[in-house]
Amino acid sequence: MSNQEKFINTFYSQGMRVFLKKLGMKLTSSKLFNLGISRQSFCYSKEINENFIEKCIVVGGPCIKDCENAITIEAVYEIFNIIKTAKGLSAPGIIFIGLQEEILQYGEKQCYYYLGKNLERVIGAIANFLEYKNITIIDTRENHYNSLMREFLRKKNSLFNIREVNTIFEFGNRKYKSHNEAWIDATKRVTIAHVPLFLNAYLKNKDRKNILVVENTQQIKIIKLAQLIESTENGPYQVAHLPVPGVSGSERMYRAPYWDKVYLNENKEDLAVKQILAPKEVFEFWMKMFVDIETKTSNSQLSELVLTLNNIIYGKQKN
Repeated sequence: MSNQEKFINTFYSQGMRVFLKKLGMKLTSSKLFNLGISRQSFCYSKEINENFIEKCIVVGGPCIKDCENAITIEAVYEIFNIIKTAKGLSAPGIIFIGLQEEILQYGEKQCYYYLGKNLERVIGAIANFLEYKNITIIDTRENHYNSLMREFLRKKNSLFNIREVNTIFEFGNRKYKSHNEAWIDATKRVTIAHVPLFLNAYLKNKDRKNILVVENTQQIKIIKLAQLIESTENGPYQVAHLPVPGVSGSERMYRAPYWDKVYLNENKEDLAVKQILAPKEVFEFWMKMFVDIETKTSNSQLSELVLTLNNIIYGKQKN
Protein backbone atom coordinates (compact mmCIF):
# COMPACT_ATOMS: atom_id res chain seq x y z
CA MET A 1 0.00 0.00 0.00
CA SER A 2 1.36 3.42 -0.99
CA ASN A 3 1.69 6.25 1.52
CA GLN A 4 -1.09 8.04 -0.37
CA GLU A 5 -3.43 5.08 0.17
CA LYS A 6 -2.44 4.84 3.85
CA PHE A 7 -3.26 8.49 4.49
CA ILE A 8 -6.61 8.38 2.66
CA ASN A 9 -7.54 5.27 4.64
CA THR A 10 -6.49 6.94 7.92
CA PHE A 11 -8.12 10.33 7.26
CA TYR A 12 -11.33 9.09 5.64
CA SER A 13 -11.80 5.51 6.89
CA GLN A 14 -11.96 4.07 3.38
CA GLY A 15 -9.65 2.79 0.68
CA MET A 16 -8.34 5.11 -2.00
CA ARG A 17 -10.37 3.52 -4.82
CA VAL A 18 -13.62 3.80 -2.87
CA PHE A 19 -12.80 7.37 -1.83
CA LEU A 20 -12.05 8.50 -5.38
CA LYS A 21 -15.02 6.67 -6.89
CA LYS A 22 -17.53 8.09 -4.39
CA LEU A 23 -16.41 11.62 -5.14
CA GLY A 24 -15.95 11.23 -8.89
CA MET A 25 -12.21 11.76 -8.64
CA LYS A 26 -9.40 10.44 -10.80
CA LEU A 27 -5.69 10.34 -10.18
CA THR A 28 -3.99 13.28 -11.81
CA SER A 29 -2.51 12.81 -15.24
CA SER A 30 1.25 13.12 -14.85
CA LYS A 31 1.38 14.32 -18.46
CA LEU A 32 -0.95 17.24 -17.78
CA PHE A 33 0.37 18.22 -14.36
CA ASN A 34 4.06 17.62 -14.78
CA LEU A 35 4.77 20.70 -12.65
CA GLY A 36 7.38 19.38 -10.27
CA ILE A 37 4.93 18.98 -7.41
CA SER A 38 4.78 15.58 -5.72
CA ARG A 39 2.54 13.68 -8.15
CA GLN A 40 1.68 10.99 -5.63
CA SER A 41 -0.41 13.42 -3.59
CA PHE A 42 -2.60 14.69 -6.42
CA CYS A 43 -5.94 13.80 -8.00
CA TYR A 44 -8.55 15.77 -9.93
CA SER A 45 -12.30 15.77 -10.18
CA LYS A 46 -12.90 15.81 -13.92
CA GLU A 47 -10.94 15.40 -17.13
CA ILE A 48 -9.31 18.77 -17.76
CA ASN A 49 -8.35 19.44 -21.36
CA GLU A 50 -5.55 21.61 -22.73
CA ASN A 51 -7.96 24.34 -23.90
CA PHE A 52 -9.24 24.77 -20.35
CA ILE A 53 -5.83 25.34 -18.74
CA GLU A 54 -4.66 27.67 -21.52
CA LYS A 55 -7.01 30.39 -20.23
CA CYS A 56 -7.44 29.53 -16.56
CA ILE A 57 -6.95 31.27 -13.25
CA VAL A 58 -5.44 29.16 -10.44
CA VAL A 59 -7.22 29.85 -7.14
CA GLY A 60 -6.99 28.56 -3.60
CA GLY A 61 -6.36 29.47 -0.01
CA PRO A 62 -4.73 27.98 3.09
CA CYS A 63 -6.67 26.74 6.12
CA ILE A 64 -5.83 29.34 8.77
CA LYS A 65 -7.85 28.70 11.95
CA ASP A 66 -4.91 26.87 13.54
CA CYS A 67 -2.44 29.59 12.51
CA GLU A 68 -3.54 32.25 15.01
CA ASN A 69 -0.45 31.83 17.20
CA ALA A 70 2.00 30.67 14.53
CA ILE A 71 1.91 29.54 10.90
CA THR A 72 1.84 25.78 10.35
CA ILE A 73 3.93 24.09 7.68
CA GLU A 74 0.61 22.84 6.27
CA ALA A 75 -0.51 26.42 5.53
CA VAL A 76 2.85 27.15 3.88
CA TYR A 77 2.51 23.96 1.80
CA GLU A 78 -0.96 24.95 0.59
CA ILE A 79 0.32 28.38 -0.47
CA PHE A 80 3.34 26.77 -2.13
CA ASN A 81 1.12 24.43 -4.19
CA ILE A 82 -1.07 27.26 -5.50
CA ILE A 83 1.88 29.37 -6.62
CA LYS A 84 3.81 26.39 -8.02
CA THR A 85 0.79 25.30 -10.09
CA ALA A 86 0.11 28.83 -11.35
CA LYS A 87 3.74 29.13 -12.41
CA GLY A 88 3.70 25.73 -14.13
CA LEU A 89 0.64 26.76 -16.15
CA SER A 90 1.79 30.38 -16.68
CA ALA A 91 -1.58 31.38 -15.24
CA PRO A 92 -2.63 34.13 -12.82
CA GLY A 93 -2.75 32.91 -9.22
CA ILE A 94 -5.36 34.03 -6.69
CA ILE A 95 -4.87 33.27 -2.99
CA PHE A 96 -7.65 33.85 -0.46
CA ILE A 97 -6.96 34.86 3.13
CA GLY A 98 -10.30 33.88 4.67
CA LEU A 99 -10.32 36.11 7.74
CA GLN A 100 -13.90 37.34 7.33
CA GLU A 101 -15.09 33.74 7.55
CA GLU A 102 -13.15 33.35 10.82
CA ILE A 103 -14.68 36.58 12.16
CA LEU A 104 -18.19 35.34 11.34
CA GLN A 105 -17.63 32.23 13.43
CA TYR A 106 -15.41 33.43 16.27
CA GLY A 107 -15.80 37.21 16.39
CA GLU A 108 -13.21 39.90 15.72
CA LYS A 109 -9.84 39.15 17.30
CA GLN A 110 -6.79 41.39 17.57
CA CYS A 111 -4.61 38.53 16.35
CA TYR A 112 -6.39 38.53 12.97
CA TYR A 113 -4.68 41.80 12.02
CA TYR A 114 -1.26 40.24 12.61
CA LEU A 115 -2.30 36.93 11.07
CA GLY A 116 -3.37 38.69 7.87
CA LYS A 117 -0.06 40.55 7.65
CA ASN A 118 1.90 37.38 8.42
CA LEU A 119 0.10 35.39 5.71
CA GLU A 120 0.67 38.17 3.19
CA ARG A 121 4.37 37.95 3.99
CA VAL A 122 4.38 34.15 3.58
CA ILE A 123 2.65 34.42 0.20
CA GLY A 124 4.98 37.19 -1.01
CA ALA A 125 8.09 35.32 0.14
CA ILE A 126 7.09 32.01 -1.48
CA ALA A 127 6.15 33.83 -4.72
CA ASN A 128 9.52 35.57 -4.58
CA PHE A 129 11.35 32.29 -3.93
CA LEU A 130 9.54 30.54 -6.82
CA GLU A 131 10.18 33.62 -9.01
CA TYR A 132 6.54 34.02 -9.98
CA LYS A 133 4.93 37.42 -9.45
CA ASN A 134 1.53 36.96 -11.10
CA ILE A 135 -0.17 36.34 -7.74
CA THR A 136 -3.09 38.32 -6.28
CA ILE A 137 -4.03 38.15 -2.59
CA ILE A 138 -7.69 38.51 -1.64
CA ASP A 139 -8.36 39.33 2.00
CA THR A 140 -12.02 38.42 2.44
CA ARG A 141 -12.50 41.33 4.90
CA GLU A 142 -12.22 43.78 1.99
CA ASN A 143 -15.35 45.95 1.54
CA HIS A 144 -15.95 45.45 -2.19
CA TYR A 145 -15.46 41.71 -1.85
CA ASN A 146 -18.03 41.52 0.95
CA SER A 147 -20.52 43.69 -0.91
CA LEU A 148 -20.35 41.45 -3.97
CA MET A 149 -20.47 38.33 -1.77
CA ARG A 150 -23.70 39.48 -0.09
CA GLU A 151 -25.24 40.13 -3.50
CA PHE A 152 -24.37 36.65 -4.76
CA LEU A 153 -25.58 35.00 -1.56
CA ARG A 154 -28.98 36.66 -1.93
CA LYS A 155 -29.27 35.34 -5.48
CA LYS A 156 -27.95 31.84 -4.83
CA ASN A 157 -29.09 31.12 -1.25
CA SER A 158 -32.01 28.90 -2.34
CA LEU A 159 -29.53 26.53 -4.02
CA PHE A 160 -27.91 25.53 -0.73
CA ASN A 161 -29.13 22.32 0.90
CA ILE A 162 -28.48 22.69 4.65
CA ARG A 163 -27.72 18.99 5.17
CA GLU A 164 -25.17 19.13 2.34
CA VAL A 165 -23.59 22.23 3.85
CA ASN A 166 -23.40 20.67 7.34
CA THR A 167 -21.51 17.64 5.98
CA ILE A 168 -19.47 19.43 3.34
CA PHE A 169 -16.13 18.80 5.07
CA GLU A 170 -16.99 15.29 6.23
CA PHE A 171 -16.05 12.05 4.48
CA GLY A 172 -16.08 8.45 5.61
CA ASN A 173 -18.04 7.34 8.67
CA ARG A 174 -18.32 10.50 10.78
CA LYS A 175 -21.77 11.08 12.28
CA TYR A 176 -23.96 13.92 11.00
CA LYS A 177 -23.35 17.14 12.92
CA SER A 178 -25.60 20.18 12.78
CA HIS A 179 -23.55 23.39 12.83
CA ASN A 180 -24.61 26.83 14.04
CA GLU A 181 -25.80 29.62 11.76
CA ALA A 182 -22.46 31.44 11.78
CA TRP A 183 -20.64 28.30 10.59
CA ILE A 184 -23.29 27.76 7.88
CA ASP A 185 -22.93 31.37 6.67
CA ALA A 186 -19.12 31.12 6.56
CA THR A 187 -19.29 27.86 4.59
CA LYS A 188 -21.72 29.34 2.08
CA ARG A 189 -19.27 32.20 1.54
CA VAL A 190 -16.40 29.77 0.94
CA THR A 191 -18.54 27.95 -1.65
CA ILE A 192 -19.52 31.13 -3.50
CA ALA A 193 -15.86 32.17 -3.57
CA HIS A 194 -15.22 29.22 -5.92
CA VAL A 195 -18.05 30.02 -8.35
CA PRO A 196 -16.66 31.29 -11.69
CA LEU A 197 -19.38 33.93 -12.11
CA PHE A 198 -18.50 35.45 -8.71
CA LEU A 199 -14.74 35.33 -9.20
CA ASN A 200 -14.86 36.75 -12.70
CA ALA A 201 -17.17 39.54 -11.51
CA TYR A 202 -14.88 40.43 -8.59
CA LEU A 203 -11.71 40.24 -10.70
CA LYS A 204 -13.42 42.04 -13.62
CA ASN A 205 -12.49 39.28 -16.05
CA LYS A 206 -14.57 40.23 -19.05
CA ASP A 207 -13.23 37.28 -21.05
CA ARG A 208 -14.63 34.79 -18.48
CA LYS A 209 -11.52 32.89 -17.48
CA ASN A 210 -11.71 29.26 -16.36
CA ILE A 211 -11.33 28.52 -12.64
CA LEU A 212 -8.85 25.83 -11.58
CA VAL A 213 -8.88 25.28 -7.82
CA VAL A 214 -5.73 24.00 -6.09
CA GLU A 215 -6.67 22.98 -2.55
CA ASN A 216 -6.62 19.91 -0.35
CA THR A 217 -9.07 17.02 -0.48
CA GLN A 218 -11.22 18.52 2.29
CA GLN A 219 -12.51 21.04 -0.26
CA ILE A 220 -13.78 18.46 -2.78
CA LYS A 221 -17.44 18.81 -1.77
CA ILE A 222 -17.11 22.61 -1.75
CA ILE A 223 -16.05 22.49 -5.39
CA LYS A 224 -18.79 20.03 -6.34
CA LEU A 225 -21.40 22.33 -4.76
CA ALA A 226 -19.90 25.35 -6.53
CA GLN A 227 -20.24 23.40 -9.79
CA LEU A 228 -23.95 22.86 -9.07
CA ILE A 229 -24.46 26.55 -8.31
CA GLU A 230 -22.93 27.47 -11.66
CA SER A 231 -22.40 24.56 -14.01
CA THR A 232 -20.48 25.97 -16.97
CA GLU A 233 -17.52 25.13 -19.13
CA ASN A 234 -15.51 27.62 -17.03
CA GLY A 235 -15.33 25.18 -14.12
CA PRO A 236 -14.51 25.23 -11.32
CA TYR A 237 -12.35 22.12 -11.59
CA GLN A 238 -10.10 21.04 -8.75
CA VAL A 239 -6.61 19.68 -8.46
CA ALA A 240 -6.77 18.20 -4.95
CA HIS A 241 -3.71 17.36 -2.88
CA LEU A 242 -3.63 15.31 0.28
CA PRO A 243 -3.74 17.25 3.55
CA VAL A 244 -0.49 17.29 5.48
CA PRO A 245 -0.49 14.60 8.20
CA GLY A 246 0.05 15.57 11.82
CA VAL A 247 2.98 14.29 13.84
CA SER A 248 1.30 11.03 14.87
CA GLY A 249 -0.11 10.41 11.38
CA SER A 250 -3.50 9.62 12.93
CA GLU A 251 -5.18 12.77 11.61
CA ARG A 252 -4.56 15.55 9.13
CA MET A 253 -2.56 18.34 10.71
CA TYR A 254 -5.38 20.92 10.57
CA ARG A 255 -7.67 18.76 12.74
CA ALA A 256 -4.92 17.47 15.00
CA PRO A 257 -4.33 18.91 18.52
CA TYR A 258 -1.65 21.60 18.80
CA TRP A 259 1.05 19.17 19.96
CA ASP A 260 0.46 17.15 16.77
CA LYS A 261 1.24 20.12 14.49
CA VAL A 262 4.49 21.58 13.18
CA TYR A 263 4.85 25.37 13.39
CA LEU A 264 7.37 27.73 11.84
CA ASN A 265 8.29 29.23 15.24
CA GLU A 266 9.27 25.96 16.93
CA ASN A 267 12.75 25.46 18.33
CA LYS A 268 15.19 22.85 17.09
CA GLU A 269 14.81 20.62 20.16
CA ASP A 270 11.01 20.37 19.89
CA LEU A 271 11.23 19.66 16.17
CA ALA A 272 13.75 16.88 16.85
CA VAL A 273 11.28 15.25 19.25
CA LYS A 274 8.46 15.50 16.70
CA GLN A 275 10.69 13.95 14.06
CA ILE A 276 11.34 10.97 16.37
CA LEU A 277 7.62 10.60 17.16
CA ALA A 278 6.49 10.79 13.53
CA PRO A 279 6.01 7.49 11.65
CA LYS A 280 8.34 6.98 8.69
CA GLU A 281 5.66 7.78 6.07
CA VAL A 282 4.73 11.03 7.85
CA PHE A 283 8.33 12.21 7.99
CA GLU A 284 8.81 11.30 4.32
CA PHE A 285 5.66 13.26 3.40
CA TRP A 286 6.94 16.36 5.21
CA MET A 287 10.38 16.20 3.62
CA LYS A 288 8.99 15.80 0.07
CA MET A 289 6.44 18.63 0.30
CA PHE A 290 8.60 21.45 -1.02
CA VAL A 291 10.30 20.10 -4.11
CA ASP A 292 12.12 23.35 -4.95
CA ILE A 293 13.53 23.81 -1.46
CA GLU A 294 16.87 22.10 -1.06
CA THR A 295 18.21 21.34 2.39
CA LYS A 296 21.93 21.26 2.97
CA THR A 297 22.46 17.65 4.04
CA SER A 298 21.59 14.37 2.39
CA ASN A 299 20.14 13.12 5.68
CA SER A 300 17.82 16.11 6.16
CA GLN A 301 16.12 16.85 9.46
CA LEU A 302 12.71 18.38 10.12
CA SER A 303 14.43 21.25 11.93
CA GLU A 304 16.48 21.97 8.82
CA LEU A 305 13.37 22.11 6.65
CA VAL A 306 11.65 24.49 9.08
CA LEU A 307 14.80 26.64 9.36
CA THR A 308 15.00 26.85 5.56
CA LEU A 309 11.35 27.91 5.35
CA ASN A 310 11.93 30.54 8.02
CA ASN A 311 14.95 31.89 6.14
CA ILE A 312 12.90 32.13 2.94
CA ILE A 313 9.93 33.81 4.64
CA TYR A 314 11.47 35.93 7.40
CA GLY A 315 15.13 36.13 6.42
CA LYS A 316 16.88 37.89 3.57
CA GLN A 317 14.54 38.15 0.55
CA LYS A 318 15.47 38.00 -3.12
CA ASN A 319 15.09 41.24 -5.05
